[in-house]
Amino acid sequence: MAAAAARHVGGVVVRLPSAVPRRLPTVPGPAPEESFASWVDRVAVDLELAPGEIVRRVGLECRGSDRAVRPVCYGVALTELSARRVGASTGLDEADLRSMQLARYADGVLDFSGFDLSDPASVTRLSQREWALFTATRACPQCLREVPVWPVWWRLGIAAVCPLHRVLLVDTCPTCGDRLGLGSAGHPNGLPMRLGTLDLSRCNNRRSRERGHRASLCDQTLAELPTTTVPAELALLQERLLGVAHGGPAAVAGRPVATAEFFAALRYLAAAARAGAESDELRDCPAVVPEAAEAFSADQGHRRRALRGGARAKVGMSPPSAAHAAAIVALTSQLLFAPSRTALRSRLARWQPAVPPSHPVPDCLRDDIPYEHPDPGLPEGQQT
Repeated sequence: MAAAAARHVGGVVVRLPSAVPRRLPTVPGPAPEESFASWVDRVAVDLELAPGEIVRRVGLECRGSDRAVRPVCYGVALTELSARRVGASTGLDEADLRSMQLARYADGVLDFSGFDLSDPASVTRLSQREWALFTATRACPQCLREVPVWPVWWRLGIAAVCPLHRVLLVDTCPTCGDRLGLGSAGHPNGLPMRLGTLDLSRCNNRRSRERGHRASLCDQTLAELPTTTVPAELALLQERLLGVAHGGPAAVAGRPVATAEFFAALRYLAAAARAGAESDELRDCPAVVPEAAEAFSADQGHRRRALRGGARAKVGMSPPSAAHAAAIVALTSQLLFAPSRTALRSRLARWQPAVPPSHPVPDCLRDDIPYEHPDPGLPEGQQT
């Protein structure tokens, strides 16, 4: 490959090949719904190269050194140049490449307004605002036991449960102590250049040097990560939310809405639940497992104890764990999928007074705005 050139993006040096990268030998195509990082790891194993070497060879714009590289917005979005170069080096369609990025959920589950790939500050703002894991992922150990493919939806904030195996997703590795998919300790999404071929059955987070030992990859077996079984009802709710996220019909209390409106409603209802839900509501909700109730209550208690109410304004933040997300999914689904507006308003009335004023009510939840069905030709009796 030609020598690397460099350009500046937001004051940071970004290295990229100075010429169009050579076409790689046959590489595995992406699996359905696979994340970009998962695909890169599989290509690395197939070609017996380190992941950092793969992203350089396929032409991704990267920061970093000879030991580890950090692709620009790795797994979040592709720059136009990166998309062209990866397409040229692998033969994959641009649509397939972009479907593996978190940005596939923009204008629906996620709001990418204000996002600018050339401005690192905009990436930081996006990661602080949106319900997604921008430098890590959750996972289902049972899925990974069957096939080493990590779906991109595991990186969503609403990712709580594997609908297929009916278990809570796992957030962290008990061996290295880091979030799954974090990459290099202290440098999220850092991809190693010199640590050898990956074992896709392992955690593979890069562990820092310890006294008397060299840097290494975490060898925790993914299939052995402990899991928690959940009720079929919770697995079904997760499946319904994912159906909406992937383009299926969306409705709030029986009224059809756009995908972005649906998830705006979910986020508002989640903020309302975090601010106002009581312990008896967790106890009486059959879809809430003990781990989820514990995570939700601990987060809620921390915010209620915060001095000067500073933490109250953060009730709209992304769920910090799969267990917490499971409680959010269970509680908000009772309102999102309520049989009528009356049922929704009755439940929301208990939570809403505690919601900070910094969280505006989405139009689809307001009663002072006339409801307009997306399809005016649909008979009135079919609009609820």
